[in-house]
Amino acid sequence: MLETALATMIVGIGVVAVLQLLAAGTLSNEAATDLTTAVNLANNIHEITIRLPLIDPAYPSTWNPHLASPASFAGVSEFDGSTFNPPIDVSCNPIASYSDWSQVVTVQSVSDSNLKTVIADSTTEWTARVTVQILCNGRVVYQTSWLAAEQLP
Repeated sequence: MLETALATMIVGIGVVAVLQLLAAGTLSNEAATDLTTAVNLANNIHEITIRLPLIDPAYPSTWNPHLASPASFAGVSEFDGSTFNPPIDVSCNPIASYSDWSQVVTVQSVSDSNLKTVIADSTTEWTARVTVQILCNGRVVYQTSWLAAEQLP
């Protein structure tokens, strides 16, 4: 009888451990799915901005003219302060099926001589840091940043 009780206890502990492992694996898969989605959404903004000049040539002395649609943005600085919910794809079209997700973009001028130094928004500096936060239901899932630079005249 004692052996049966001990064997039952060992099997029970094993089953509980397997169930905890399955639960941890499920949570890990969900987190990995969210992170993959977030990285792809951040890359959408990166791919849009990589083909743009730093300052919109139509507004050479304006950091952000606050145009209505990201499809009409012709400069990286125009993304400053933008939040896209639902997020946008590389063609600047909203991805309706991702309504729980948001892309928050910040563009800051940085000193040309010291890229770590943030300065006031400037149309005369040649470098800016673009930061993108990806949120799901208001929770930050991913954040990345890169430098955008204008070619010297």
